[in-house]
Amino acid sequence: MNKIKFSMIVCVEDYRIAYRSGGPSPQKWLGPDVLEVIADEADEGRKAIVACELLSIIANAEVIQEIGREAKQFAHSRQMDFVQTDYLNDGFDFVECLAVLCAERLETGKEMTEITG
Repeated sequence: MNKIKFSMIVCVEDYRIAYRSGGPSPQKWLGPDVLEVIADEADEGRKAIVACELLSIIANAEVIQEIGREAKQFAHSRQMDFVQTDYLNDGFDFVECLAVLCAERLETGKEMTEITG
């Protein structure tokens, strides 16, 4: 049997940004924490969480533990479904985007921050 992988583009208008990896107290970290957001969403009656890790390009032990296990277990403890998007890794779309940005930088001589905003 042949397997076909489907891709889908979805416009998401209702989303929240959360951060992981808060350090030990009293260290300050970016917030809100991903577990706080999951709790808030559960309290608001949401049925599922889709986690998209944007700060880690490749899967690593820290993010696998904190998002792949802890956040998933916490969501399940709140009776919520939990899915996580794939990491960018060396996916064609991601590499193509990097290539375009690099080519643009080389052509214009601009710094990356000037190109990306």
